[in-house]
Amino acid sequence: MGIRLRDFITRLRGNPVALSTLLVAVGAAFVGFLMAKPDAGVLAGALIGASVSAVVGLLITFLGEPDIRTVPRPFLEAAKRELAESGYYRSNHRYWVALSEQSPIHIHIIFTSRIVPAVNNARVKPPQITPPSGASVVHKEYKVGRFPKNFDDEFEINSIQGEQCTVTYRIDNNPDTINIFRETHRWTSPIDGFTLTSNLPDGYTIRAVYLSGLSLDEEESHIPTERIFSRNEVAFSQQGVTWTIIKA
Repeated sequence: MGIRLRDFITRLRGNPVALSTLLVAVGAAFVGFLMAKPDAGVLAGALIGASVSAVVGLLITFLGEPDIRTVPRPFLEAAKRELAESGYYRSNHRYWVALSEQSPIHIHIIFTSRIVPAVNNARVKPPQITPPSGASVVHKEYKVGRFPKNFDDEFEINSIQGEQCTVTYRIDNNPDTINIFRETHRWTSPIDGFTLTSNLPDGYTIRAVYLSGLSLDEEESHIPTERIFSRNEVAFSQQGVTWTIIKA
């Protein structure tokens, strides 16, 4: 079955939800058997069926959950502390990068996500926009729930809100000598994964890596000028991705 009885009992102890489920299942089965007479067959069958259903649900829960006992407690505590200190996390994080070859060259960036509060009156930090060396910001806009927000001011949320940030960089160097453009995108809160999509003209390519140097999964694209990178694992604040546009 993939799990020993001793491991199952160990994981069952100290879990009030699991213990109460098991208690209800055993109780329903006991009553069902006591009432298993010809004139009470329907009721007995229903009670026994409820018991079986409860036990099956319990088994699915325990056999399907990963065993996190081997994870050191400091790691689990750090994850809980990160979410508690942030007060929120971001879900469905999407990041788009495009380049236009007009003179001067412009880099267009859009990223969106759903901000999910973990506490009441969660205070959210807006994105931090810092142009890379050799570039300047010519446009930036940040909206939450379709309402504009100031990049310099935190704000409070009590429900899930969608956000969108749009930024345009202008390359100030001579476009004939620019061969590499590098940008680092850091998160101001935990996220549950992200997707980075680039759309570049012919003669340009993009590379993307995690700040820790880990490679990203690349998804299949049906557009020749498009590349899609993704990572489904949870990441914490101040982690992020570095992407580099290279001219061939």
